[in-house]
Amino acid sequence: VLAEIFDVFKNRIQYRYLDPIARISRGDTYLGEGFSIVSLICSMIEALQTARDGKVYFKAAPRGNYENQFELYGDGCSRFIFTKFLNGQHPFKQYFNDGLSDDFYANVRCSILHEAMVRNGWRIRVDTNVMISMMGGIKIVNRDLLLEGLNDYLKSYETQFFKCVNLQNNLISKINLIS
Repeated sequence: VLAEIFDVFKNRIQYRYLDPIARISRGDTYLGEGFSIVSLICSMIEALQTARDGKVYFKAAPRGNYENQFELYGDGCSRFIFTKFLNGQHPFKQYFNDGLSDDFYANVRCSILHEAMVRNGWRIRVDTNVMISMMGGIKIVNRDLLLEGLNDYLKSYETQFFKCVNLQNNLISKINLIS
């Protein structure tokens, strides 16, 4: 039964995020694909963290402390969810800290999703050899390495899932809430 539940989750991630990213990446004209790819990655980050926590978004959910809400989270919690993932999950936690994850949330995630742009010195590139780098005041996120990090996370999460009852219960709760 646990394997079937995890397969449902894995298939949702594959069909809703990874396959579309792969299709977009095939073009590689470097004329905007990065924005679409990073937009999907940012959405995926929230989906992964809420699956890990057994939460689901509801517009009418009360504002407040995400940690204390059972199953629901609402407006105002996305920053916490997003930065919690970057600061706490391998391999992202080796690149992010509270300040950088908050900066990334505000100036990459929110800017891309709401305005189709990045702000405050952020750039999306593919020609660097690290996920996040700084070059004289410019902050560069390598979209391909960000995706590679998510693939590494998914492998690790799958291993953890089958060993941890809490993660199992949280994912079951999430699947039940979205089905």
